Amino acid sequence: MSITIGTILKSVGLQGELKVSPLTHFPRRFNQLRDITIQTKEGQSQTYRIEQVRYASPFIYLKLAGLSSLEEAQPLAGGSILIPEEDRMPLPEGSYYHFEIEGLDVYLENGTRLGKIASIMETGSNDIYVVKAEGKEFLIPALSSVVKEINLPERRMTIRPMQGLLEL
Repeated sequence: MSITIGTILKSVGLQGELKVSPLTHFPRRFNQLRDITIQTKEGQSQTYRIEQVRYASPFIYLKLAGLSSLEEAQPLAGGSILIPEEDRMPLPEGSYYHFEIEGLDVYLENGTRLGKIASIMETGSNDIYVVKAEGKEFLIPALSSVVKEINLPERRMTIRPMQGLLEL
């Protein structure tokens, strides 16, 4: 399995450099990578060797082997930068990557199934899990007072909603 760590916005410069929007909390990780896979908007994938990484916050500029002109790099615009899951950066205990949380079944402590995490909103202070079920949508704050257990092997999250959070 692969994880996405960036989106290619466009090609820049005469040498075919790529402007990337990082989708990682560890943008400096690009310095540690030798190879990346790019999946185009059309779904085609190809592996490239990184020749140079340049940072201009909030963007990253990549020079890849085999791309030596603006014309060669342009078809990659809109593509995703993928790495193998085993190359992801380790997180502190109790922290999770979004791709690990999305799709989890959410249950109340009494065993009632609430729904499935459809997406995650980043708000700055804490994430919000968007849980969808049977035409309803619930916004669950990613707080230890609400989220009581995350069981990745069982693809399950257990919550204790604060008063007024759910309108069942």
